[in-house]
Amino acid sequence: MHQLKIKELLQNLFSSSKISEEKRHIVFWYDEEKTYEEHINELAPDNVKIHILTEKNNFITKKLLEYDDKESNYLIYSPLKKPENKDNWLLDILLYSREFSPDEISIIAGDIGITDNSLKVLIKKYYGFFKNKERYEKLKKTVSTWSEDTIELGIMSVICKEKVPLFEDLLRKIFIEGLDEENKIIQEMKKYSIDDRLWYYSEKYYGYNGEPDIKNFFKSIALTALSDQIRGELPVIWKQNSLKNKSNSLIFSTHWMNDKTQFEEFNKLSGKLSEELKIKDHIKDRDTDIDKYIECDVFSVFDEFIITYIIEKLNSRSLEYERFKDIINKRKTKHWYDEFKHIYTALEEAINLFLLMKKYNNGFERPCDLMNAYVKEYYKVDQAYRRFYTAYDQREENILKRLQELVENIYKNEYLKKICLAWSELIEKELYHNWNIRDINHQKDFYRDNIKQVIKKDERSKIFVIISDGLRYEVAEELTVKLNKEEKIKGDAAIEFMSGVIPSSTKLGMAALLPCEKIEITEKGEVKIDGEDMSGSPQREKILKKAFESSKVVTYSDLKEWSTAKLREELGSIRVVYIYHNTIDALGDKSITENQVFNAALDAINDITDCVKKLVNYISATNILITADHGFLYTRDPVMECNKVDIKTAGTVDEKKRYLLVKGDVAEQGTLAIDMNYISDCKYKVIVPKGGHIFKTPGAGLNYVHGGASLQEIVIPLIKFKAKKEYKKEKVQVKLTNTTRKITNNKYTLNFFQTEKITEERLPVTLRLSLWDMEENKQISDEKILIANSTCENASDREFKVILTLKDMKYDKNKDYYLKLEDEANKDTIPFRINLAFTNLFG
Repeated sequence: MHQLKIKELLQNLFSSSKISEEKRHIVFWYDEEKTYEEHINELAPDNVKIHILTEKNNFITKKLLEYDDKESNYLIYSPLKKPENKDNWLLDILLYSREFSPDEISIIAGDIGITDNSLKVLIKKYYGFFKNKERYEKLKKTVSTWSEDTIELGIMSVICKEKVPLFEDLLRKIFIEGLDEENKIIQEMKKYSIDDRLWYYSEKYYGYNGEPDIKNFFKSIALTALSDQIRGELPVIWKQNSLKNKSNSLIFSTHWMNDKTQFEEFNKLSGKLSEELKIKDHIKDRDTDIDKYIECDVFSVFDEFIITYIIEKLNSRSLEYERFKDIINKRKTKHWYDEFKHIYTALEEAINLFLLMKKYNNGFERPCDLMNAYVKEYYKVDQAYRRFYTAYDQREENILKRLQELVENIYKNEYLKKICLAWSELIEKELYHNWNIRDINHQKDFYRDNIKQVIKKDERSKIFVIISDGLRYEVAEELTVKLNKEEKIKGDAAIEFMSGVIPSSTKLGMAALLPCEKIEITEKGEVKIDGEDMSGSPQREKILKKAFESSKVVTYSDLKEWSTAKLREELGSIRVVYIYHNTIDALGDKSITENQVFNAALDAINDITDCVKKLVNYISATNILITADHGFLYTRDPVMECNKVDIKTAGTVDEKKRYLLVKGDVAEQGTLAIDMNYISDCKYKVIVPKGGHIFKTPGAGLNYVHGGASLQEIVIPLIKFKAKKEYKKEKVQVKLTNTTRKITNNKYTLNFFQTEKITEERLPVTLRLSLWDMEENKQISDEKILIANSTCENASDREFKVILTLKDMKYDKNKDYYLKLEDEANKDTIPFRINLAFTNLFG
């Protein structure tokens, strides 16, 4: 080699980073051929001392380096053959120093710390990669120990810009780059002559021995993973792509699908492959094959297949509701569930509605009996109907259209019509002349029953009242559940109910919630309290202050913008606060937005939750009431002419879609005329249509209505929230019940038990499960999801099974491996021993 080049290499070696904690460099150069003996003084860098090592000065050399001069840089030149380690007196110094050889391969090996001569051949083999110092410096950072595998996988990792030399990770990167011949990573590997090793490791880890084609390899991994999930045999046409190593193929696929940063790339490739393979053509017989595909998770087409199956069964009025729910629950733990979440939710709520309809009956003697039955059970039908449409509106797909028609028909004709007519009959029987339902608290007594008792208790007690316009009972029940699940709100929420005013209008409902001696309705249809107007916030605050001076009215829209300081300034010293919220009615009462009312209900739930959180956490509110002025009726399909009542009445004071306020006696077929003497000495009657019909009156909106006497309109929710200083909502515990902690098969079944049912104090938990080699910080199995959300009393109904698949690799039977159980906040580990009878190791 040219002397200038050698001098440059030596200079680089002495100026490079240290390989030990020494403050200096010591470099050994064994020159058996004595090629550079005469020129050694010319080759050494300026700041380096030269020491000639002979057969007779080993001791002197050792003394020089470790005693006489421990500061200087030394080039130890020996015109001899390098001795064997057992004969080398200076081996200890050599191990913490460096060795130089005037060939570039040896220099590179020394620079990155490869001392095994048998590995230097790899540097020569991949010289195109190593001749760039920046590249091999990256390799040095990537690889922790040197071997043939780590060098080759390290090179591929540097090309793929991966920091850890794991074949699974770099293979994923290659697939993402593209499945065609233009794949830039493959081209880069060919450039450095390492592309053939990609296929060597593909066979070693996955058993792939097909053509060196990246597209075919991805197809083989996907189909092999599918073969592990399917119950039964793959179609013959796909079997030729099935790899020997099922476990690693399945784990590769599930790891990629579960990766939050790269799953979308998997979805795209999986979708293209599904179309190319024409998977839909191979899974046509739903009735026969549905059970085969419940666990299939690689291709989205199986979710489409399962969804179509359930819809077809529901449309044919199949009664296998619990089976369908079980299928949906299993899909919730699968990769594609989020993609089809709204459809699955719509199916689940349709099933809930159909199940609830099986419990419905009309046998009630008194109004209070039916009203109590409504708040105990029947409101859930309205809730399921709302949740169905909330999901349906997120993805209004043709596949749900027929089911939507069935849901609409059952809700309107088998539920709403019957319950409204049953209620109308009870009104005729008992409430015509006295709108006062026995044994039920009345909305007009709200202030007396709920506010007075708090402010009379002592001089410090405070109470906050959130009044949400149109918050019907079933929405409030969902809100109650959310408040009790909210971990950042310390306290308990319990829901009660009141019977509302009739007509169930905003102005009369809002008046009923204020303190008053007398509610009156003027000839213009205006509502006054003790002679005072109450139509706006200033007027309502005036009425509140008249009853109790330390009172205030605020709007939610103002309150949500207030800082903590502003909140404390405005409300800190006030003892009675009314907060008015309007999301549901604001959209529902406009024809252009009435079909958004169910989304508005969800917004209302979130708004009020945030409001409670702010009151509790910022100003230490302890007593909060949440209620409404009225509920509402809503159906999605256009209102038919047969559902509109045409009535012409003289002396009408006020008229809306669901009520007329009139003077005198009126008796029209299909209507109810109810005395309003329950509010002081009112001389008017309210005329409401029977059932869910509406009047033919001017004004916007036909699908969203209120003002009538249906249970959905006049059952008024009353949520009582009590904050607690020391209160923690805990998630249910899940116990592993396997009696042994030894795994002897690469598919291992884990048995779990949810120790208690879900309650207001015990919340559901979602766990991610996987097995790990903690020493290597390496996941050795696929990841599964366990959703512990059972509300069952029976302990056997709270048992779960999860099957984990282990990677095909060598396991130390005397070493602990760990099962990880993780949720959003906690992590637990359980040690296992692995002793597989047989392991498929390729290569």
